Amino acid sequence: MDDHTKATRRNFDQATAAGETAVRDSQLRYTAAMENISDLNAKLVAMMRANAEAALDATTQLGSAKTPADLARVWSSHATKQFAMLTDQAGELAAVWQRFFVAPR
Repeated sequence: MDDHTKATRRNFDQATAAGETAVRDSQLRYTAAMENISDLNAKLVAMMRANAEAALDATTQLGSAKTPADLARVWSSHATKQFAMLTDQAGELAAVWQRFFVAPR
């Protein structure tokens, strides 16, 4: 083999290796993205369920209130619990979203 043929072969091998690396990286990123989307969807469904249950609980308690003080107590308790739940949920969503921007290894 002459030098030109060897150089061409070496360049071809390097290009092939780079292409294989690019394909492997793309597959890893796609897989990671699909896992993140799946996790995000599951988290959102769980959050919607928790919020709906909290609203139903509050509605039930409000319906059984006898005095304006009972209404105020139930509403205040629900608002406090809902604020804490939403704060936790925001943190959970932020953690899931951060994974979208971290390169898979």
